[in-house]
Amino acid sequence: DFYRMDGSEVGLVMRWGRFSGSLMASDHRAINMPVLEAPNRTVIPADAGHYQTLALTASYGRSGGAEFFGSVRPFFVDAVVRVGRDMATSEVFASAEASVGLRLQTFATGYSPMRLDLDLFGGTQLQGNLPRQYQFSLLQRYPVLGSHVDLATVPVSAFGGTRYVRAHV
Repeated sequence: DFYRMDGSEVGLVMRWGRFSGSLMASDHRAINMPVLEAPNRTVIPADAGHYQTLALTASYGRSGGAEFFGSVRPFFVDAVVRVGRDMATSEVFASAEASVGLRLQTFATGYSPMRLDLDLFGGTQLQGNLPRQYQFSLLQRYPVLGSHVDLATVPVSAFGGTRYVRAHV
């Protein structure tokens, strides 16, 4: 289930007040690297091959660091557009993803204030066939790890797709 990307990436990251953005370009090979020889579950390998990708991200309202004592911003919006090419077939693929969130403080506790988080996430394939490692996979929340820990865990999130919508309250 694990794969390695060998190659290079170059990019530009900018931050201006509450706005941030990046433009990243990569040229890499995706190589499957199984950790277990015979896992007791369905194995879904990445689509191995040589890829070139270009990703443009934009964000508003992210704090850019850890949340200390309620220092999180009350509103955020993120967007990512990724375009790639499979160098073996010259097939072009593209996807877009966006999220918006609202943090409403409810009452003070003496430490980090209690708050209500309202989040909406979504993504879609725009062009071509997304290689498996670029498909969307819904995350699973594990309350024992905290209220903000989402993991892409097999087998629950084993299968990716070409579009999704997720709401979090």
